[in-house]
Amino acid sequence: MKQGKSWEDLMTVKDLEVVISNFQAQQGRSKSTDANTNGCRTVIGMLLRIQGFQEKEINGFVLKQMMKKPQYATRKKRKEQPIYKQGVPLKYIQGRFGFIEQLSEQQHMACVISSIMAFATLCLTEIQRAKATRNEDGS
Repeated sequence: MKQGKSWEDLMTVKDLEVVISNFQAQQGRSKSTDANTNGCRTVIGMLLRIQGFQEKEINGFVLKQMMKKPQYATRKKRKEQPIYKQGVPLKYIQGRFGFIEQLSEQQHMACVISSIMAFATLCLTEIQRAKATRNEDGS
């Protein structure tokens, strides 16, 4: 604590956006990861909302601009790592193709329906994850 500053001075926030911007700039200087920067920003926002600050004060224009780079980098990494790889179940099915010729029509239909359900579930899981991990700016 610097001399000449009282506890009340330290606890009084005159411009919230400047305080958060300074923290974000410090995160950049310390070379923290993009995920860490996003996490810290989220936690700070939640704590300030609990204290009663308005959304406009917490998420100003300058902060949105500062957060674009870490959010984009994190989003890019998420897109490159899907939950599933469709090739794995497909290769398994193709490997078992020799046995399919020996199945009755009803058993064959059950295998087809099961495969469709499995792929649809995987795709819906990926869509649900994408919706659940929206960024602060709605993208």
